[in-house]
Amino acid sequence: MKNSISISTFWGCSHHWRLLFILGILTAICGVWFFLRPETAYAILSVFFGLSLLIGGFILLMLASVNRQERPIGWWGSIISGAFSVVTGAFLIMNLGFTESALPYVFAGILFFQGILNLFSSIRMYNIFNMWWAYLLNGVLLLIFSFIFFFYPFSSAVALVFVSAIMMVYWGISMVFISLDLCPRKN
Repeated sequence: MKNSISISTFWGCSHHWRLLFILGILTAICGVWFFLRPETAYAILSVFFGLSLLIGGFILLMLASVNRQERPIGWWGSIISGAFSVVTGAFLIMNLGFTESALPYVFAGILFFQGILNLFSSIRMYNIFNMWWAYLLNGVLLLIFSFIFFFYPFSSAVALVFVSAIMMVYWGISMVFISLDLCPRKN
């Protein structure tokens, strides 16, 4: 018996592979466009960032309230993080001009807050989980990046645009290759 796994055996074949192919092409084109028009890309990133914070915050609040019985200790961190994300996301969406100028500082604040939460989580996990050090390392790295974003805001904004562009091109090309593997083959 053959014991190999391919994309088609893992995901299955789809007659809708063309949608993923088109989405991959469009995503890669958007990534190239981000390289060519970084000022417009930064404005788009500002809007998407506010929306993602808002939606992600609501999801965190929902998960925290649902999992409160299962996690009697630590659910408060999800409540605080979710509420902070909802308030920040709503504020950023309502004030787009402010968002563009403050986005590196908002990233710095979020990275700082998440770094502190990870540090506290690692301390609580020390005697319970073997991978507590990963939370500690993540917390320290998030704090370092928060200070970089805070003290070098212009460089951080430029980096955000170009890293996003690179990721969009990569993601688009990956979707194209995955879509080709999802294409049904004739025997």
